[in-house]
Amino acid sequence: MDIGINGLTFFVGTWGELLVLQTPNIIIAQLLGAATVPLFAIPFQLYMSAYVLLNSIATPLWPAYAEARANDDFAWIRRTHWRVMKESLFLAFLGFLILGLTGAWLIRFWVGPEYVPPIFMSLIFTIQFIQWTVNYVFVILLTGLGFIRERTGIVLVFGLFNILFIVVFTNIFGLIGVALGLFFAMFLTQTWFLPWITFKKAKWLFEM
Repeated sequence: MDIGINGLTFFVGTWGELLVLQTPNIIIAQLLGAATVPLFAIPFQLYMSAYVLLNSIATPLWPAYAEARANDDFAWIRRTHWRVMKESLFLAFLGFLILGLTGAWLIRFWVGPEYVPPIFMSLIFTIQFIQWTVNYVFVILLTGLGFIRERTGIVLVFGLFNILFIVVFTNIFGLIGVALGLFFAMFLTQTWFLPWITFKKAKWLFEM
């Protein structure tokens, strides 16, 4: 029974993550016109590609965390989590800063100058994907430790705030408002909450 419930909960959470990724393009098409979508989607996909590559550090640890928890090897979990966090944070800072400096050139070379994003949008994306990388490390840990419902709840709340914030900010700021809405939705629902819920569920993780 628990396996079935966890499987369904995980499926809902995965669906929520897909919704978060597709929401900006749908809202842009509705509010700013379909022709405006590539102006956001192309630079976003560039950053997303680097983000997915960085996630390859943390993703394989999901089953390892589950096995370690089953064996009560909390010391290994704590040591591994903070090592991966440091590595991911360092590479995220380095990678996304480089992307922020070179992204305009890459897009101009890749698809043409008409799709080069505003400098402010590139700055938002740089900060956004650094915090997204940190959040992902916590999500993998929570999933590996078996806190599937908490993970799904966070994703769904993020998805709802994401829609609300993007609509509001896009109506005020235009295309840059999409990036701002995504950033603030994530910050308010994940960036502070994930460390907090991890502390509540696994206080031993913060014992040095």
